[in-house]
Amino acid sequence: MVDLKDVNKTLKEFNDIANTKKHNPFDKKGTLKVGVDLGTSSIVLAILDENNQPIYGSFEYAEVVRDGLVVNYIEAVQIVSRLVKEAEEVLGVELTEAATAVPPGTLGNDFKVVSNVLESAGLNVTTVVDEPSAAARLLNLDHGAVIDVGGG
Repeated sequence: MVDLKDVNKTLKEFNDIANTKKHNPFDKKGTLKVGVDLGTSSIVLAILDENNQPIYGSFEYAEVVRDGLVVNYIEAVQIVSRLVKEAEEVLGVELTEAATAVPPGTLGNDFKVVSNVLESAGLNVTTVVDEPSAAARLLNLDHGAVIDVGGG
């Protein structure tokens, strides 16, 4: 059973650091987990430590995705590049890899273009999963469901 207090604590920690230019303490020699979400209303960069504790977060409002499809590739790449550069400056580490997520049912070239955005921003893509599965992983949900309403 998932402890909702822990889940809420993790979400609050991320919310508290997102876009503040601050970060939680972390081991610079440790492994960081980087995730990028190309959303309908914004692009989000999330960085966790190896124990899935939030280290840093930022976002930028954007209208580069509609109905789960990237409609402005160049701007999406520019925003991801800015968010990564800013995170590297704040954290004092280089970010080279990231995971990303796509809306459920995204297939073919629509699926690949999300990876292409991250790769064009200089990141090696380690994983691409559907968004509800990504949320469930972060929240350690083995039983139950994550409902992704989406749409900003």
